[in-house]
Order: sequence, then structure tokens, then C-alpha cells
Amino acid sequence: MAKLHFTRITSMFQFNEIPKYLFERMKHKTFDLDRMYAAMFDIIRSTDTWFYQITSDDKIVGALWATVEPVANVVMINFLTVDPEYQGGAVDKAVKVLLKEARKTGVKEEILWANIRHKALSRLGWESTDRVVMRYKEN
Repeated sequence: MAKLHFTRITSMFQFNEIPKYLFERMKHKTFDLDRMYAAMFDIIRSTDTWFYQITSDDKIVGALWATVEPVANVVMINFLTVDPEYQGGAVDKAVKVLLKEARKTGVKEEILWANIRHKALSRLGWESTDRVVMRYKEN
């Protein structure tokens, strides 16, 4: 298993270093990549946004984007994308990084993640919640 390092992104330069294929390979993404790129300057400047480059041996192999949900004061993972060769242990490491950040900032040590891989996350100790992601879409 590769050793993964999470570095908080604070500039567009750091964000632009992330290979685009890592975003393109995400299944069932609920956002448009072009819009994400256009909005990223404002996104990474927000104190309620935690965006990380994930590296292994100085190679960028992933990205993690989480935000603080201000009313519930919990962490919401927007996405975690990791090159398939480096995925082993990525979710566990991401959880540790986010919980450490939560402790430093006074956010509840709770992480929510709308994800299509329920069974895989359950095996890693994640629980289903009473929240369900719903979508209404006009034609």
C-alpha cells in the first residue's frame, strides 16, 4: 500500500497541478467540470472548504474536496478521487485528515458523504443515515 500525503490547497497554482484525468474518471459526479474549474478560485479561498492534493512519492495521485455544512457543523465530502493504483487506504487516510481538521476548527467530528459505493463504505465502518440525497430536475 502506497503512503499517501494530503496537502491542503490554498492557491490556484496548486489546484491546477492536479491531473484533470482524476476528475474526469469520477463516476456519477453531480457537477460540471468546467463550472468547477471556473469557480475553484472562490472555492479554495473559503474557510469552510477543505481541498487537498493527494500525493505519493511527490506524484499527485488524487484530490479530496470537503466542506463544512454550516448549520449542522459537520464535514461533507464533495468528492474523493484517487488513481486506481493508489486507492488502498485512501478513504481511511482521508477520514483521519478531515477529523484532524475538524478538531482544530471546532467542527463536529462527523463526516457525511453522499456516495454510490454504500457497501464498500459500510465495510470500512461507515453507517447509513436518515438523510437521502434527492434530486428534482426539470426537463
